[in-house]
Amino acid sequence: MDIKQSSFKLERLDDDIPKDHLSRFIVRFVDEFFPVLEVEENMGGKGRPVLPVREMFKLIIYAFNEGVTSSKVIEDHAKYHKIYLYVSNGIKPSQRSIRRFIRDYGYLFNVFIGSTLLFANELGITDFKHISIDGTIKKAYNSKFNVLHEKDINTLIQYYSGLKLPNKKIKKLPRPARKLIERTDLNNEDKLELLFELQTQIKMSGQNTVPVNDVEARWMHNKQGLNEVAYNVQSAVDTVSKLICAVKVSQKPTDHYELPEIVKNAINNINDEPEYVSADTGYHTETSFQYLEQNNIKGLIPDRKQTRENTGRLSENPFHKDHFKHDLEKDTYICPNKQELPFQQEIKHYLENETKPYKIERRYWNYNACQDCQDKEKCYKGTQRQITEFTSNTALKMKKQMETKEYKTMFKKRSSTVEAPFGTLKTYYHINELPTTGIQHTEHILALQALTYNLKRLNHIIKNTYDETDNINQFIEKIGATLNLKCKTTEK
Repeated sequence: MDIKQSSFKLERLDDDIPKDHLSRFIVRFVDEFFPVLEVEENMGGKGRPVLPVREMFKLIIYAFNEGVTSSKVIEDHAKYHKIYLYVSNGIKPSQRSIRRFIRDYGYLFNVFIGSTLLFANELGITDFKHISIDGTIKKAYNSKFNVLHEKDINTLIQYYSGLKLPNKKIKKLPRPARKLIERTDLNNEDKLELLFELQTQIKMSGQNTVPVNDVEARWMHNKQGLNEVAYNVQSAVDTVSKLICAVKVSQKPTDHYELPEIVKNAINNINDEPEYVSADTGYHTETSFQYLEQNNIKGLIPDRKQTRENTGRLSENPFHKDHFKHDLEKDTYICPNKQELPFQQEIKHYLENETKPYKIERRYWNYNACQDCQDKEKCYKGTQRQITEFTSNTALKMKKQMETKEYKTMFKKRSSTVEAPFGTLKTYYHINELPTTGIQHTEHILALQALTYNLKRLNHIIKNTYDETDNINQFIEKIGATLNLKCKTTEK
């Protein structure tokens, strides 16, 4: 026993790291894929040598995979933690360097997401024929009380533009406005510039207030029905492998017009068009239908009634519209008393001109049947029961598709596909607690989280099925030679 602890031995950084450890997979993956990218590193001038981009990627990806998101904690781990020393090849960046790296090279995380998907496709894990999309909100790094109203912004602009205002008017300003006046880290010109930015965001958002700390965030409804300052996060997930195909951050408070952009991002990452795209009722809009039809993609998007039927939440009232069944072949509604209400009238509502109908109003009724009905007092008020549908030709096509057994079976895969990654990102990676500000920074961090999720899932699949080293090498050779993938990633 060496009481004085004077003995020593030479050892490698990875001597005590298991062969199937995730860190080894991340190191090999980045080492093999990184040369394919044409990254122009900023070599800097005099002073300390520039930190190598490749090793910084390994360090940050591994840290986020472990749930370590604080740049200060990553800095400490890079100095003392053996696995972090192995992953980063011994570099010891400061927390400032880590933050700056994510800011300058964060756009590359999306490129790496694409590489994980191509890798999965080469291994035969999936063919990306069916992807599911969904949205959730991420809380912004801004208290819901730290917001400014439009009238208060205008008052402060007058104040900092040199207009003399009564002291009473200044004292009556709400606390966030007074806190801005009291800030010493900004001079008057900086405050005026910030106020003009806040004023611009008010006009762009159409909302009455704007957050002070994160001016690009918006008021949105959470699942509890409460308003909070947040971003709308869209994701596309492969139904077979459950790999995240794309992430996108939006300022729009609803999902109505988000399908085209998130599907485009997914297509760009998987380098192919999916055959099917499934989404919930929030995407049941003409914008979604037209995009899918123009790109020859089969959509699986139920309307509200179909969603209530799938989830067992139909109205308890037996004479509610939910219990009037639509016969697609006859184009007629069948009431609870088995009487038919045939199609009677169609009204087109135009958006721009008569060549482009925006919505079609379709009306169904059966006057004679309603007059002889014994339950007419329970069913309707007036002379007859009328069923009205606001739809379009593309919406009718979608409705007919969703009534088929094939599409119903395929749509059932969606809930177990797209919800799982979101649940992991929220519970394990704690995306709602991450202090991000601005759309770009938020998107970079979420892309990094999606990348770490994909790598962990790939590692799990490969570890139980393949020899990951050989397959990574084969994959890189193919994308470098056969696919001729050249990702020139220079910042503009």
